[in-house]
Amino acid sequence: MSIEDSPTIEHMRVQAKNMRTLLSFTGLFMGTAKKKELQKKLSEIEAGLDRLVSYRKRFSDYFTDSGWLAYDSMPTPVIEEAVDAYEKSGFDGGETVLMRFYSPDELSKRVKYSFMNSEEFRLRRPLIELAFEDYTASRYHAVVPVLLAVMDGAFNQANRRGLHTDSAEMDVWDSMTVTDGSIYKVKDVFCKGRNRTRTESIDLPYRNGILHGIDLGYANEVVAAKSWCFLSVVADWVASKNSEDSRRSKYDEDMQIPSFSEIGESMARTKALKEGCAKWIARKISKDYLVRIQKGNKPSLGTPEEVALDFMNCLTRRNYGHMADMFAPLFVGNPKTFPGQLRCQFEHLEIKRFTISSISDDAPARATVLFSVDCEGTHKNELFVSLIYQSENGESLAVGMPNGKWNVATAYLRDAESFA
Repeated sequence: MSIEDSPTIEHMRVQAKNMRTLLSFTGLFMGTAKKKELQKKLSEIEAGLDRLVSYRKRFSDYFTDSGWLAYDSMPTPVIEEAVDAYEKSGFDGGETVLMRFYSPDELSKRVKYSFMNSEEFRLRRPLIELAFEDYTASRYHAVVPVLLAVMDGAFNQANRRGLHTDSAEMDVWDSMTVTDGSIYKVKDVFCKGRNRTRTESIDLPYRNGILHGIDLGYANEVVAAKSWCFLSVVADWVASKNSEDSRRSKYDEDMQIPSFSEIGESMARTKALKEGCAKWIARKISKDYLVRIQKGNKPSLGTPEEVALDFMNCLTRRNYGHMADMFAPLFVGNPKTFPGQLRCQFEHLEIKRFTISSISDDAPARATVLFSVDCEGTHKNELFVSLIYQSENGESLAVGMPNGKWNVATAYLRDAESFA
């Protein structure tokens, strides 16, 4: 399947077509200038969609065979920059862009928040963090085998088949890792037969050759960088696999032709959200406020830290059921098994005490609360709780809009002394 045929692209094109139809009717009741403005914006949206499809196709054509792969969460500007560099300076120019994107400095901005959209990767986060430490120290001999093992294990947990096995089922509905062919390239490299010892440097993370001690020249910067790229592909694939049923249901619902009253309600919600975002101002969290909370005073009502503290108290009491109820439905997957997933993630912790280190209002609907956690048998750790502000039915709201509440999006622990 081509990216052009993916349900997401089809959906966006149908939406644009519906908007043009709607504009042909509603345009009769608005001024010429306003109608032209909306038509211009719609044309820009359609052109942007064509640009997206074109760049992703060219990226795949230029880089996939060399092991540089696109995936759902890969930033579009990086894809465009790499393609432009390739078309200007050839493959080396494009690869320079990608090597920079996966450099330790750039990766450090993403790795602490990435790989958290599935239980399979949350369970393996400590190994990912250790691999990142080795990556920053150029210990490529240690980075590559660990990341290969993480990919293998996470895929196996999600699919009940190893990524290197012929029976592994790869198709996932509406996943860019499938339409771009990236997950198939990962499988090809993982399954590649490597039957003789090689001492020369290689440029792909051949799973069989590296883990079986056949490819001895794997410990270099390019193979390590591509291992992070492959890890991102597998992480996105697993997240898409886990959310496949819910995304398909949402797609079927969205593809229904809305009535004019539904369109009006949607436009009103969009307008209210836009106005709410425009009014939003991040709070200035004072040290006095943090000290008061640390001394046992309750945080302000309706704040993200109120929910985060409740989450931490439940974690301390091992009340995984209530913890699961606090998560946004988007990040839960199967509600019946999610408490058990949280238990697997956190049951090893023996929390002696915790305090709030910082509170960050990141966006009109996002916040992060950082806790300092003392655990039995370990030194000091940090636990991040990321939260989003939503309506009861899961729609994003700006803080201050009515009928909203804070839900947990992700929560994970890291070693404060070993992961700066």
